[in-house]
Amino acid sequence: MNKLDSKQRFFPLILILAVVFIGGIIFFRMKKSNHETSGQIPCSKVQVIMEQDQQNTLKLVDKQAIIKMLQAFDLTKKSMNEISSKEIEHFLLEKNLFKSVDVYKLNSTLCVEVKQRIPLLLVQTDQDECYYVSKDKRAKKQKREDTFVYEEEEVFNPEDYIINFQADYQAIKLMLATGSVDKEFATSELIDLLETIKQDKRYHSFFGQIHKDPKEGVILVPKTVKTKIIFGFGTNWSEMLHKLLVFEQEVIARKSWKDFKSLRFDFNHQVVAKANKK
Repeated sequence: MNKLDSKQRFFPLILILAVVFIGGIIFFRMKKSNHETSGQIPCSKVQVIMEQDQQNTLKLVDKQAIIKMLQAFDLTKKSMNEISSKEIEHFLLEKNLFKSVDVYKLNSTLCVEVKQRIPLLLVQTDQDECYYVSKDKRAKKQKREDTFVYEEEEVFNPEDYIINFQADYQAIKLMLATGSVDKEFATSELIDLLETIKQDKRYHSFFGQIHKDPKEGVILVPKTVKTKIIFGFGTNWSEMLHKLLVFEQEVIARKSWKDFKSLRFDFNHQVVAKANKK
């Protein structure tokens, strides 16, 4: 047998091996491509999106803080199909910090779109409770066909307006409420008082604290003067603020805040003034 016959005999075998090798490469690439298109793409980034109308509002957490909350999920170590959007939504809404959460996937990016509940008031009670009061209700969850649907209840529940205090939240300037404040009072009458003060051009920045005393009722604490402004147990906030304005224009203008230890406004058509001892 000459060398030419030997080469001709092994040529089909070499050709078969080459076809199998090339076919294997093609199969591997196709399999990898199919895995990627079916969700095996690794999560490359978590992007937090704040609603545009909340960019300049008071926020308790920023984008980095939200990403930190999600570290327990190890999201960037998982493929996109291993990540449950509903599970993350449920996790964030359980914190009572967000009004809405929408988690969705965009190629290799996990997008977390949130709308925070805006705090109006920080409450520190005599019972060492500490919480924020928000104007936004917390979202409610109901399980329907294995899908979490978040709705708002019609019946008033003080807990719907509470945001639990955490030391790592961002420090923001809010009205402080102290004393014998329960959650029902904080989320109803106290919020009404705060909104009334905010709408008043003269007094919207005059007070820094609201204190509720068991004997004297609601006491407003000014930021720059030491006179106690007592609204007592009434709830006609706008009328009492008007009486304060009249008293300031007619009496304080002739005297001084230093002349008065306290002023009480919850009596009809009169102001009870307690003078400072000289």
